[in-house]
Parts: sequence; structure tokens; C-alpha cells
Amino acid sequence: MTLRFPTAAEVRKRELIAELLDESLVSIQLDPRRDGVDVPAAYRDQPALCLNLSHSFHLDVFEIGRFSIEASLSFGGARYHCVLPYSSIYSIECTALERHYFFPEDVPVELDIGPLKTVMDDTQASDDGLDAEPGKRAEHVSTIDEDSSGDSGAGASQAGSHPHLRLIK
Repeated sequence: MTLRFPTAAEVRKRELIAELLDESLVSIQLDPRRDGVDVPAAYRDQPALCLNLSHSFHLDVFEIGRFSIEASLSFGGARYHCVLPYSSIYSIECTALERHYFFPEDVPVELDIGPLKTVMDDTQASDDGLDAEPGKRAEHVSTIDEDSSGDSGAGASQAGSHPHLRLIK
């Protein structure tokens, strides 16, 4: 058995989810086809799955672990023990707090993220890092380059990968 430590992205997602769950319901979007994900068979072949998490659900199993979330969630009225690795999660949202975090490096390639408006890039950076339209709140999520000597396949990041900010409408 090989021991490993959580990556910086896994730690960040875990912290965000735990923090937001202390306040309200959290919606996550994930790629259920990723390694380690366990959800009902009917959802495993889709590129995207949206799940709601909340302490107020009083689930039999609800653990925010080092590498994944384990929860007994309801699908069509039937409970299923889900395993949701942080590496599969690409969006975390808490509408009650008007906070949305997006991890573009984890978005499935089949999903078109073209309509997202870039709020800030290197040439337009503001001091506070938030330069959104009035009434809109954008959250800064850094793209984390895991192991640059690793995958060079479909999951490889595009040239010029650097931290960026996007407005989620």
C-alpha cells in the first residue's frame, strides 16, 4: 500500500466544503466517471452530476475525509453510500451565501465552459482580486499545477496555465 498526502487542490476543496457546510446547504458538481467515485450505476456514465450536501439532512453516513466525501445520499427515494473524491469535484456552490467556487482544471472535457465570462486576467488584475460587475460576486480559485511531469494526455492543462478568475452566472 502506497501512502500519499492530499494535494493542495484536495485540501482547498475540503476546506471550502467544510466551511460552507457550517453555514448552509452546499451543491457540488462532479465528474462521476473519475477514479474512486461511487454513485448509483444510472449516474456513472454522465460527464456531470450535481449533488446537494447539508448537515441538516441528518444522513446515516456523512464524512468529510482527507481524500473524499462519504455520504448516504438519496436517489429517487433510495439511499446509496456515495464516495466522492475531491479530485472529481469541479464546482462548489453555496447559494445562501452567494458563493461559487469553480475549478476549471477538473471540468470534464465534454462540457462546454465557453459562456463563462472571464472577470480578471493578468493584465486586468485589481488590488482586491475581485473586479466583477456590480451586484455579482466572483471567487478566485487558483489553478494548481499538480505534477507537471505527470499526464500529458487529455487531462493536461493548456499552455499558459496560471491562476485566473471567472464569474459564474
